Amino acid sequence: MTSLDTTINKRIDRFYNRLVASYEQRLKNARDKTYAHDNFLTWGKAHTIIKKEINENYGLLFFILDKSYKLGNPIKLAIQSFRDRCEENRNNCFQEIDSNWPEEEKDDDVYVSPRKELDKRTDYELACLFADQKAKDLFYEFLKSKNITEDLKSSNNSQENFKEITENNKEFTTARQVLAVHFLLEYAQVRNVDKSEIARFIQFLTGKNYDNIYKKVLNPYSHNNKIFKQDLKFVREFFEKLKLQELVKMINNEIDVEI
Repeated sequence: MTSLDTTINKRIDRFYNRLVASYEQRLKNARDKTYAHDNFLTWGKAHTIIKKEINENYGLLFFILDKSYKLGNPIKLAIQSFRDRCEENRNNCFQEIDSNWPEEEKDDDVYVSPRKELDKRTDYELACLFADQKAKDLFYEFLKSKNITEDLKSSNNSQENFKEITENNKEFTTARQVLAVHFLLEYAQVRNVDKSEIARFIQFLTGKNYDNIYKKVLNPYSHNNKIFKQDLKFVREFFEKLKLQELVKMINNEIDVEI
């Protein structure tokens, strides 16, 4: 994986998390949660579907880079393919419209001007544009998956169910479940998969809260040394019983590391 591809993955995760955090804070403070949710949903649609449909070259950029990203191919080759397409139709090269809310992801060392011909931008700028759009697309999917009315109706039941689950399976923590899937995916050599997709898969398996899972997926080794090693040993026991010796070795290697 090139440094450009690594930059894209990190930027997608960072911007997506910021969007979700903004949404959750807005909903927490809103008197009318349905209205607040619909407001975000309208914004999400405008910045995903509509934006790519109206702005032809921007849509082309995302289509070419997204295809390469999903296949795990170097993004630099996809950027060059986009430049070649723009060269074929020089007179129609698109200028991106301004957008002011929420702000695009910005790094201290790069600022992407909102009005600059796309194929005149650097590879890094194009990669950042793609990463920001990818994050917004994932955020829009997150918004569509929410059913605010049902969430409000079932909030009390959900709290009771969660309490029952945690009381009956106190040792089956989210951190341990994420670790187990993490090692399984490592063993299966799963690469270049959106962290959000992994989180959704774990949510499907466990029924746990998506946001809590996603935070652990971003960094499954994020807890303190003592608790982390306890979690590793707990997960290792399951793999030992399943006679998955390669996974046991992988966990042993992590246990032996001083964190």
